[in-house]
Amino acid sequence: MNDTPGDSPFIFDVTSTSAQSADVADIPFHLTSSDNANSTRKVMRYKLVKNPNNPDENVKIKILHQRRHKGEPNWKDQSHFNLRNIKGGEEVQMQLNSQETLTLFKRLSELYALRGQGLPQGKNRFCVINLDDTSKSPHSSNQVIKSLHKKNNSNFWNIIENLGEDLPETLAINRVHKARASAVDQFEHELNRDEWKEGEWQKFFEQNEWIFGYGLSFHYLSLKHSEANFGGRDVTGKRGQRGDELASTTGDVKFSVLIELKTPGADLVKAKSYRNGVHRLGEDLVGGVSQLQINCKQWETEGSRSDANRELMSRADIITHEPKGILIIGNTASLKDETSKKRTFESFRRNLHNPEVITFDELLARAKFLLARTNPE
Repeated sequence: MNDTPGDSPFIFDVTSTSAQSADVADIPFHLTSSDNANSTRKVMRYKLVKNPNNPDENVKIKILHQRRHKGEPNWKDQSHFNLRNIKGGEEVQMQLNSQETLTLFKRLSELYALRGQGLPQGKNRFCVINLDDTSKSPHSSNQVIKSLHKKNNSNFWNIIENLGEDLPETLAINRVHKARASAVDQFEHELNRDEWKEGEWQKFFEQNEWIFGYGLSFHYLSLKHSEANFGGRDVTGKRGQRGDELASTTGDVKFSVLIELKTPGADLVKAKSYRNGVHRLGEDLVGGVSQLQINCKQWETEGSRSDANRELMSRADIITHEPKGILIIGNTASLKDETSKKRTFESFRRNLHNPEVITFDELLARAKFLLARTNPE
């Protein structure tokens, strides 16, 4: 039985008395701890029944007074009286205040909803959850789960599993999908705002590795070290050639991957035409490609072969051989005005052996695609 007020789902204790009926444990009108100091109270006493003649008439109710002696925990029904003994002009009343009336309405509504599922057999505990109500309030769904866990702590997961064999897994999938959808929204917002610096984008991608999970040579990239030292004593050192991310493919055999981040606002090509519809390439694009090519070479010939790095990579089962570079830079929206800009940029990156050049909006599109593919609905 509930012992606290509020919007928590009410727990009904129901015990079948026959194949045709079941008793519901007494429900006090005032569901507060103040009952502990009272000597009288009003309670609702329900019975669920089968009614072949009218299936909708399946709930019986008594409203009665109870009393207990001071210091005793048990409540007793007050003595019955016979209405036939009431004299003319006399009457018997049991008034309910507004709170009690609302409580009566809620419990009756829930019991009729429960009774619609059939007459329970044996001893059972039930609650009725209005899914429409939980969808309207951001806190009500949490309140439902917390209440169920508090009142049925030992059997909580059994209750969840009984709702459906795959419900726990479904809940986990929904939670991950919700977090990823939020990340995609943030990605798109910051791309349009174009105020984050390279370090802020780096932090975002570190927190959302899954975004790299589609389209990068169809490998899932697991980020290992940020601002790695590709030509120093170890990947976490302070000297040598540095880059934004040291990553790896995942599989039975893992290979190192180097990632370099610029910003969405970085120029891909210059606005002014060089000659014959060809544009000069953006400084950050050329610089980023050159930087990654040097980093990949130095990581293979020097950085990965140092004692410290070799041990780190060995523990992670990562192999370095002609490491792949990935440059994330710019936004193809900057190329919309002129076909010559698009051709210049695409011809340049298409003919690169290494690194692969991906724009922020292309990475966002891939993240949206992956999110849609993993939508549990």
